[in-house]
Amino acid sequence: NKLKSMIKTAISNTGLGNYIFYSGPGTGKTSLAMAIPGILGAKCIEVPPKRSSEILELIDRYSVLKSNGKPYFFVLDECDHPNNPEDFWRNIQHEIEATSSSLRFILTCNDLWRIPKPVQSRCTPVKFNHPVDDKEFKNQIYTKLRYIADKETAPHGGKVDKHTIVEIINACYPDIRNMINVMKNTFDENEGNIIGHPHVITDQTVEAIAKYLIMRDLRGLRYYISLNVDDPVNVYIPLTRYLLDRLP
Repeated sequence: NKLKSMIKTAISNTGLGNYIFYSGPGTGKTSLAMAIPGILGAKCIEVPPKRSSEILELIDRYSVLKSNGKPYFFVLDECDHPNNPEDFWRNIQHEIEATSSSLRFILTCNDLWRIPKPVQSRCTPVKFNHPVDDKEFKNQIYTKLRYIADKETAPHGGKVDKHTIVEIINACYPDIRNMINVMKNTFDENEGNIIGHPHVITDQTVEAIAKYLIMRDLRGLRYYISLNVDDPVNVYIPLTRYLLDRLP
């Protein structure tokens, strides 16, 4: 609610500047970044952190243009892992300053600490933080997931179990993207039904597996996985992300 109020106020006062949206995956950072230009009636260019030269060419091309008298928005998505970080950030810092009258930048990332301080100081960092006990937000998520579930199962005559969706929300919260993926996996495994106990790899599971690996306790690791993980293949991606962010 605070985030929504802040963005609404900025838009209504035409004071929208440059932003860094950060938090864990699946919390709506990119969706909001892409929605803001549409609300303002402005054009948006979404670019992943490609080679610095490619981004600079795009910025130079659009910095001299205006859409209905409004600045173009550049959304630099997942920008905390660019190629050639030193060169990339030096150029982005310069472009944010040089194009302030014609462009707006919205950067999205999981880890704010990966963004250099000079770039942070030229943007407004906004954390997509959802309280664990936010029942209103969870109810909104349930309504959306239930809509998706009913729409996808209807052509197959499938059933949707309320308790299964609630379990998915509680296990994956606040990662909405992961909720949808788990719901899809549950749908596939149950022949068009979203019922039963979903296979979810939680943060606690990933953290425990990482500790076994770091301690090189392979026997303990095998035993833990046999008790807590239904499909070990689902562990690989979240475990890799966890280790990449923490190991030297």
